[in-house]
Amino acid sequence: TVDHPTTMDGSEPPMNEAQDYALRFEDLTVDDDLPLIDRIVRYCRSGIALQRLVHVKMLAETAETVGTKDSITTLIPLLSTLVEDQESVIRQHLASQILPLSLVCMVRNVGHGQKYKVSEMLEDRTLPKLYDAEGYHVVTTSVVGYLQTLVMDADVDVRRSASDSLAGLAFHVRSDDVARCILPIPLRLAQQQGIKNAQKKQKPEEQEGLTEELRITAANLLAELGGAAENGSIPTQLVREVILPAVLALCKDPGFRVRRAAAQALPRVLGGTTAEDAYNKILPAFEALSRDEIYRVRKSTGECLVDMSRSMMILASKDPNPRAVNALRRSSLIP
Repeated sequence: TVDHPTTMDGSEPPMNEAQDYALRFEDLTVDDDLPLIDRIVRYCRSGIALQRLVHVKMLAETAETVGTKDSITTLIPLLSTLVEDQESVIRQHLASQILPLSLVCMVRNVGHGQKYKVSEMLEDRTLPKLYDAEGYHVVTTSVVGYLQTLVMDADVDVRRSASDSLAGLAFHVRSDDVARCILPIPLRLAQQQGIKNAQKKQKPEEQEGLTEELRITAANLLAELGGAAENGSIPTQLVREVILPAVLALCKDPGFRVRRAAAQALPRVLGGTTAEDAYNKILPAFEALSRDEIYRVRKSTGECLVDMSRSMMILASKDPNPRAVNALRRSSLIP
């Protein structure tokens, strides 16, 4: 017997003529004689979801093989339609491919025949980078825009994958460009309120749920970016003046799930600030959350105590008066 073709969600497509089935069966066959990059272009644009999925998952390895120039001119243009793909699983895998693809586009000394492999640069963020001017511009403008679209996706797995890529990208662009091209995205998400920006087709409660989910995504992203200041990947001043105020605002969010996410973000942000910020802002906010009316928020602060202690120790190692910081850690966290 011959199985009827199905969509990604398992439903059968409309019944058509026998000739249509033959065409669809033929379309399922991948032309392996095509050059690699031509094959990726053809099947990432395929009308068959399975073909698109398989070849989207090959974007990063293809970029590493073909190099910077072809990745910029041929692979990047595919993203504009793929970020709007009707299949969420394709958007999810696309989001995970964007970071390694971006590295090949903007860094000349990574990829096939170059000094470093993509995997090596992803693992060791301190490796020296020789930026390609055109690729760097494309990544920090167009590609970041695609990540913003995916970070605001209705599907939680797509948002999570895009957030990971966006946070990872912050370690590989110039530190001065984090504030310009990456940080505005979680800051906008943190301000998502009400239902006016949601899709009109959604019910009001679904719209409100999505905006709350976006604020949770913002808290997680801000935590990752704040943590990047611990090793100097982004300036401490940026954390103190921009990231910390945004996280503190989320600590007072009306949604308890947002407050819980903000509580989990505080230890990450703490390591990139100062002892003064810890004493005057972060520890009071953390204590307030530990007394929150919702048990799950209070429970979250308890689970974060070890991370808070670790971040305070990092502060102590950088502070001119480490004894005072350690004393503050013991007096504020142990009780």
